[in-house]
Amino acid sequence: MESVCIGVTYKVDEETATYGWQYHGGCFEGGRLSNYKPAVPGTDYVFDHLDFEIREILPEGDGKSMFSLSGIFGFLSFLCLIGAIVAAVFLVYQYVKANRAGSTAQGGDVQMAKVQDKEKHQAFTDEQ
Repeated sequence: MESVCIGVTYKVDEETATYGWQYHGGCFEGGRLSNYKPAVPGTDYVFDHLDFEIREILPEGDGKSMFSLSGIFGFLSFLCLIGAIVAAVFLVYQYVKANRAGSTAQGGDVQMAKVQDKEKHQAFTDEQ
């Protein structure tokens, strides 16, 4: 025996307020429960590994009526990615623009002076 596969359906009984799994049959070809491998006479086999699966079998048309938000979240994640790329391009543009202007610090109304001689005091426009 190579593997065992069981098909079940989920049932809810509203009259008795119960729910559970109902055995539906095997899920191999022809409704078989197990899958056998042909044996060779005179060969010893060790059953140290057996695949065992339980699969849910949905009624006809039930899988198509399920509501999913994955499409909406996929679209929102795509919009966030585009927004992040646009913001990164804008920040790089602002950085390059500031470097071309000769100032890497953007301090608003603060005036920066280039000091050629560190010992000499240069008066700002407010001090003159």
